[in-house]
Amino acid sequence: MSVTNDNLSDEIDRTLRSLIHVPRLNRGGFISRPGFWDRCCLVTPNWRDQFNHWIFVDGFENASKWNAWKVFTDSLEDGLSLWLGYALFRGSWKEHAWCMLGDRIVESTLPFRIYYGAELTGNERELFGKEYGGFDLVSRTNTKVFTIADCFRELVPFDPKLHGASIGRERDFKTGMIKDGLGR
Repeated sequence: MSVTNDNLSDEIDRTLRSLIHVPRLNRGGFISRPGFWDRCCLVTPNWRDQFNHWIFVDGFENASKWNAWKVFTDSLEDGLSLWLGYALFRGSWKEHAWCMLGDRIVESTLPFRIYYGAELTGNERELFGKEYGGFDLVSRTNTKVFTIADCFRELVPFDPKLHGASIGRERDFKTGMIKDGLGR
């Protein structure tokens, strides 16, 4: 049985579509506002060829928007910017928020492979803070935190004594100690 170019193209198309999941855009969501997508760009253009230069900070699971807001409002470094868009992890695009320090991604959750989004403007940051700036730990059960444990990025149960002051802060990969700033 011979395979024609059309059959092969169709098979490649079906295979790729089965490997990558793209969530539906929430029409009422923050990133669907007029003009946002016009400013979006591929933040990691060399994602195939180089390891991303992440700065990992402690952050709550499934709370990238609140985590990024905390990192941004704590402003441990000059030049920090707040970004919103999508990030790719293991074949799935996730709506995601992160900060940037120069060309380095400040990540509070997983090490995503590809980041696509836009830096928020002053007006957008104000709206973003009103929408995502609150986080009620009391109402959450079984909350987990991404942190550095035993020299690796790990997801661990939230311990208020251990993580109460560390959210949005970078830890040293070797010692696990909280650093004074970001990316130093």
